[in-house]
Amino acid sequence: MKLKKEQFKIYNFFILLINLITVILGIIYFAYPIYSILWDILGVIMIIAWFGTFVLIFINDLILVKPDKIGKKINHFCYYCLAFYVLAWIFLLINTGLSSIVHTADMAMFTILGLITYIGFFGMALFGMCLAYLNIKNLENRGAWNLE
Repeated sequence: MKLKKEQFKIYNFFILLINLITVILGIIYFAYPIYSILWDILGVIMIIAWFGTFVLIFINDLILVKPDKIGKKINHFCYYCLAFYVLAWIFLLINTGLSSIVHTADMAMFTILGLITYIGFFGMALFGMCLAYLNIKNLENRGAWNLE
């Protein structure tokens, strides 16, 4: 079964939208860190966005025509996205462990840990948005895709 261009376009818009919602809710969360049921919803949305981006990368791997110039660029971006996701998760895991032993009096280390959290969190969402945007922008290039 081949994927239809309209289905793929809708899925890309979904990934773009859900990652945008993740960024917006993340900004609100970091601005107002008071507990709310909204933050539980943010967690579910983040998981859906990250999993959806992984599925998008997998779909791209299946339908991209890699010898094509644009197909090759999007394929490379998919690999950059995966590499960033792996590094971001490693840094976020290390950050979680270090946050429990670093004292707030050590402002330099505390600031670095905060920056790592922000870069990892927002970076994953921004990579997902960029990938979906690249797909949507280049969807009309027939040589780059193996679609119906």
